[in-house]
Amino acid sequence: MKKERKEQQIYTMDDNIKYHITKVAMEWKAKKKIPCLPWPIQSLNFTLIENFWAILKRKISAKRHRIHNAEEMQRVAQEEWARLIRKQVSKGTGNMRERINMVLKNQGGSIKY
Repeated sequence: MKKERKEQQIYTMDDNIKYHITKVAMEWKAKKKIPCLPWPIQSLNFTLIENFWAILKRKISAKRHRIHNAEEMQRVAQEEWARLIRKQVSKGTGNMRERINMVLKNQGGSIKY
């Protein structure tokens, strides 16, 4: 007996950077009937992953003289990512309420955190 699969609604949450709002991307999402949740334009105040990528890039760059091939790069990236996750995730998410209040006080503008 074949098991019926329930269809789940898919949503996107784009930050309105140019790649997400090209004509091709918008037409594809419309054709597939994929709604986009509202999100502030390029809201780096709330996009923790961007902060994590920047930290990871700095950590890997500091070790670039010891990286000689793709395997070493992968190993270093995985090690640094594991360290980053342990140290930074709680730090980054722990002050989200404070960030939201700061952004509201600044009427949606950039904040320093």
